[in-house]
Amino acid sequence: MVSPNLIKRVEDNPPLEINENTKKLFQVIYSEQAKKEEDDDDIHILLGEDLGPKLNGPYGFVYIKYHTPLNLSGEVGVLGPARLNYNSIVPTVRYFGDLIGEIAKGW
Repeated sequence: MVSPNLIKRVEDNPPLEINENTKKLFQVIYSEQAKKEEDDDDIHILLGEDLGPKLNGPYGFVYIKYHTPLNLSGEVGVLGPARLNYNSIVPTVRYFGDLIGEIAKGW
């Protein structure tokens, strides 16, 4: 989940030069993820209207949740245009989600 703290850090960090659309995107993703509090290990894909009415533009977000043995969790994903190459993005996101979980076993 994109945490409110991350949104605040991004907004408060001028070298990143985050534009208004990016700020809206973080907020929409956070609110949409908060609505979908499922605890599964499946890939999630949010497209267009799934991202809510506040976000204008054809965006897509592919993410997977990961969990660590220390009961930490998060998401890793790819954010881009709705026309992402899902045939390569979905397995890549799944791979990195699994990799984070595997690496975390050694912590």
